[in-house]
Amino acid sequence: MHIRMKGTTRLLLCMLIISTLFFSACGRKMPEELLTIAMGVEPEALDPLFMTSAPAATVSEHITDRLVYMEEDGTISPMLAQSWESNAAGDVWTFKIREGVYFQDGAKLNAAAVAMNLRRFIQPENEALYGFLLAHIESIETPDEYTLQLYLTQPFAPILAHLSHGFTGIVSPLQLQALESGERIEKPIGTGPYQLVEWRHGEHILLERNPDYWGIPPKIANIRFMFIPDELERVLALESAKADVMSGVSPQYVIRLQSDPDIQVEFQNSVRTIFIGLNVQKEPFNNVLVRRALNYAIDKERIVQTVFDGYFTVADSPLADTVFGHSAAGIYGYSPQRARYLLEQAGFPDGFSMVLDHPSGRY
Repeated sequence: MHIRMKGTTRLLLCMLIISTLFFSACGRKMPEELLTIAMGVEPEALDPLFMTSAPAATVSEHITDRLVYMEEDGTISPMLAQSWESNAAGDVWTFKIREGVYFQDGAKLNAAAVAMNLRRFIQPENEALYGFLLAHIESIETPDEYTLQLYLTQPFAPILAHLSHGFTGIVSPLQLQALESGERIEKPIGTGPYQLVEWRHGEHILLERNPDYWGIPPKIANIRFMFIPDELERVLALESAKADVMSGVSPQYVIRLQSDPDIQVEFQNSVRTIFIGLNVQKEPFNNVLVRRALNYAIDKERIVQTVFDGYFTVADSPLADTVFGHSAAGIYGYSPQRARYLLEQAGFPDGFSMVLDHPSGRY
């Protein structure tokens, strides 16, 4: 499924992560020809090499497909690859590429097209921002038109999960061939259920149904992603039927939206944790005592109860409990005294100042 009518209100502080719920709200139904989604953030890019955010992936996943697809329960399903297998050592993976699939510009999907995309993604000089996803791929071969082989530097268990990531979308080889050195893709041409019609920066992205889509045709003819950074404005857009779906619903608006008989608010456990990342290669964050002090200094439970009306939980691991591999690592309690003591031991008896960078319109 490519249309995900889910927004988020989530929080995670320091390493003590607050795991959360997905919130989304659906308003009055518009004609089937158009679905309008109010987003808080505009994608920073739709070129697979330069995407870094969930909003970017939300849009691009309607346009491009990956080799494989990860279902909500974590299982891997065929997408552009119909089947795959690895050798006994686990360092060579062979994929059979789906036949009869064409890009939205008429180019044919085959192993060479996929290889061109993956090579672009892993070439160090291209500096793909999420290049680490496929960093274990050492070389790529195409024994025949629809067979792709990936040779890894070593066995890497998550390779299929990484190939399902939205930032590894496959775009048309004709589009890649037309790029100048260092040029970015502005409007990706993929094999997905929708094709990009218009991107008005600061306003919206408009998609229309791909008439030649290889899978089940989407029922909705057009999707518009409107960029509305202010949350109240997104709420008003939903209430006035200017938008059908909004993302980024804060708990303070849940009761208000639920009281509208034409709006449905959905709750779903999130697989994400939101956190404040500390650069451990820079002072003073390279000192573990400082990092521990910051964790003790934050009253996470109070934030959960007062700011987020008890909808969230303080996480006990960098992974949410809905993610495979979750293992409880414990929770830092709130102790300003302990925080002060640790800062003094670290050489900061009077504390220190720092600048926090954060996204706007997302949480």
